[in-house]
Amino acid sequence: MRKALPTLATLLILLYMVSCSSDIDGIFARWRAFLRVEPVTAAPQLHTAANNPGMFCCVTFTSTHYVFTDADGHSSTIARTALESYGGKPECITGFIIGTPAIPDLNGNFVLSAYDLACPGCYEADFITRSLTFTGQTQASCSRCGRNYDLNNGGIASNVEPATRLFRYRISYSPMQNVLVVQN
Repeated sequence: MRKALPTLATLLILLYMVSCSSDIDGIFARWRAFLRVEPVTAAPQLHTAANNPGMFCCVTFTSTHYVFTDADGHSSTIARTALESYGGKPECITGFIIGTPAIPDLNGNFVLSAYDLACPGCYEADFITRSLTFTGQTQASCSRCGRNYDLNNGGIASNVEPATRLFRYRISYSPMQNVLVVQN
């Protein structure tokens, strides 16, 4: 019994460590994602969203262009070859929502966020890739299922139980180098 006690204690500590690390990993989607934009200033909607709390923009792709659209419907385009020569083709389900929540995190920082443009409720239930649309500066909704997502609150659905969250991706932005990278 005494020999089993240290082994049991070690096992419990390892299980605790694994459960804590999975909480951190659970913040981000399991789907592959990639987007590199350089220079960010070439897309005014993205530049504004990356540098101003409470502003978001959608990033979508055509066969020839990247399209950056803000919540007010203003958009700009950049040729795909111009961005892809810097780091590769984008990967996502439908597109991206990128921006800075108007509510700071617990440290008082305004942290840039990136989400997939696909409605997670429709995608996980039926594998339907329905794109979200802005219904306000910090709100996005799905026309198919009617879910409303709060971009200020981690992309959580505000009108359904149990609450679902947007697929979130890791993002880094260097204003000095004028480079934004979304990657999972």
